[in-house]
Amino acid sequence: IMFLGKGFVGQIRDPQVNFQLKCTHQDLIVGDSIRFSLERKNYDDLRARDLSTPRYLAVLEVPELCDDWTHHLDGGMLLKAKCFWTSLKGLSDIDQGTITVSVPLAQRLTSISLRQLLTLASERRDA
Repeated sequence: IMFLGKGFVGQIRDPQVNFQLKCTHQDLIVGDSIRFSLERKNYDDLRARDLSTPRYLAVLEVPELCDDWTHHLDGGMLLKAKCFWTSLKGLSDIDQGTITVSVPLAQRLTSISLRQLLTLASERRDA
């Protein structure tokens, strides 16, 4: 998923950030993070250092039953989910086919955190 920011005043006028979004209903919380398993290809895509646009892993936690994910209202739709993000940029190479990564619960993906990530991208800084 790609987000494009408009109206940012930094080195980059219209910054972008990309997310590789994963969804789960499993309880993967261990301590203060989500322990999420990634295929090596996905891990390698996210840990690359030579990207012009920052890439992040986002893990969306949803209720087990699909019918519980959303609630439709007259004024819109309520999504019953929580999303968390992390950067894997620069992490080391792996030999195995999968790896379990930690996604901090403190890094919740919200409109405020998304704006902060776009601001960093506009300043050519990493999260």
